[in-house]
Amino acid sequence: MEKETVDLVISDMRMPHMSGAEVLEQIRNKWPDMVRILLTGFSDISATIAAINRGEIYRYIAKPWNDDDIVLLVRDALERKICWRRNGGWKS
Repeated sequence: MEKETVDLVISDMRMPHMSGAEVLEQIRNKWPDMVRILLTGFSDISATIAAINRGEIYRYIAKPWNDDDIVLLVRDALERKICWRRNGGWKS
């Protein structure tokens, strides 16, 4: 991501050294325009909501997921990113 443009990242909530929410929060801090999606198997909705708020996550996907749903979600996110880019980014 330091050398290449990345429009979208998907992270699992459970990872060995930090949570996916922490990863996405760090990504948001360095690349705020990158679309962030979180995969989670947690049944604890409060942890998921906190993750969404901290990382400003576009969407979360509950495990187990439907592959077709993920494809549609990623397509929608990237289409929104293209529109955002064409319109000059976020406007105040």
